[in-house]
Amino acid sequence: MAHGILRANASPVGGVSPQPIGKVLIYDKNLSAGQIRMIAEQLEASKGRATTGKAIPDGVLSAHPDVTVAAGATLRVESAETIGNLSGEGSVEIAPLARLDIASALDFAGAVSGDGLLGIADGAVLDIGDGSAPLFVCDGPVALGANVTVRTTATQGRVTIATAHSFDGAENLESWTVAASGNRPGSVLLSADGKSLYLSLVSPTVIFFR
Repeated sequence: MAHGILRANASPVGGVSPQPIGKVLIYDKNLSAGQIRMIAEQLEASKGRATTGKAIPDGVLSAHPDVTVAAGATLRVESAETIGNLSGEGSVEIAPLARLDIASALDFAGAVSGDGLLGIADGAVLDIGDGSAPLFVCDGPVALGANVTVRTTATQGRVTIATAHSFDGAENLESWTVAASGNRPGSVLLSADGKSLYLSLVSPTVIFFR
């Protein structure tokens, strides 16, 4: 299965992009000849071989691109990578000794596998929807950043955010905040075995008057 990478958020000049690509889309289909040519031109530009006379910055991707992994596609991480927002229904595979840091996970319904580390950056925003399924199911460890916001439409009870081999940075959970429907208060906690990160929402209190 071919995994294609298409650019977005870049303004082409003379057939090459003068700015790094700010967004990556990964598809489970073959690329057309034109799409392959476009990527090749960008790679050439990133190596300083552009013939347009324009200054081309190093690198094809911006420092923190948004990444969408389509259903059926796989994003394989083999080194240390940092992305902005992770979305889509595809799979993310983190190789051993590799690390993927994310600044947000909005509209992500895929799976994370591999023995590498998934890092949730400081100030990240995680949208877990109604909590019917964990946002991340990881084979490897997860590093927890500080000041993370968890969004949910769930209304009560215990909601699993992620499962992993282990979680590092549990002391940062005190700085996490919850944005739940109806401004319902909640807290993010680790399970007793240290393999599950979950959200505990406070049930509404009902007061009866006679």
